[in-house]
Amino acid sequence: INMPVMDGFQFVEEKAKDPALQDVKVALVTTEGNKKRLQRMTELGVVHYLRKPFEPEELRALVGELLGN
Repeated sequence: INMPVMDGFQFVEEKAKDPALQDVKVALVTTEGNKKRLQRMTELGVVHYLRKPFEPEELRALVGELLGN
C-alpha cells in the first residue's frame, strides 16, 4: 500500500481505468494491519493480501493461486 510515486490505492484505481488491465489480478504483500484499509483494497479489486513477515511457502501458494495452479 505504501509505495513511492503513487500508493497502492492510487495504483488499483488507475489500473481499473485501463480496459487492457481489467483481467490482471492484484495481490498485496504488505505490513498494513488496518482492517478498514485492507477492506478498501478488496473493494477496489485486490484479490488477496499477504502480511509481512511471511513464509516462502505462503508466497508460493499465493502465486500458484493467482496463476490458477
